[in-house]
Amino acid sequence: KNIRYKTFGNDSISLSKIKFAVYKGVYRNYDTLKSFSPERTGVSDSLSWHVGDRKAQLVLEGTMKIPKDGDYLFKIKSGGASWLFVDGDKVLDKDSTREYTNAYYSRLNLESGEHSFKIIYANQDESLVLEYEGPGIPLRTLTTPASERLVTKIEPFKYVLEGEPAFQR
Repeated sequence: KNIRYKTFGNDSISLSKIKFAVYKGVYRNYDTLKSFSPERTGVSDSLSWHVGDRKAQLVLEGTMKIPKDGDYLFKIKSGGASWLFVDGDKVLDKDSTREYTNAYYSRLNLESGEHSFKIIYANQDESLVLEYEGPGIPLRTLTTPASERLVTKIEPFKYVLEGEPAFQR
């Protein structure tokens, strides 16, 4: 039988020095931003579209610390065009759809240590999710949970007991 397995440890990518810039309008080409000045800038302690505005272009950049040498799989889902750059190289390019449930993948070999990253996101549908997995690292999310738009809202289950309780086996 062709059985494979992967062992996991406790390593993970950590982010630091996160800055953001918000630009008016949404664009399908990230190069368009070179001719504009941001409406506002700031720093953040996490990755989320919430630091930007709806119907605006958001640029998030900072430093990621890679724990081990090896191949890393990056996955992005977003409600609008989005791009991921690592050390200035374009790693992910999702410029064709607003469908926030479709994922785009890219594999990248990285050495341990610090690497710069940049995410450019055209916020049309308020959803930005960046995930990764690596050597000995299970699939993990770099963006905050609130940055993901759920497909359907799940209402809490309520059960009201009327009459005598019944035992079931």
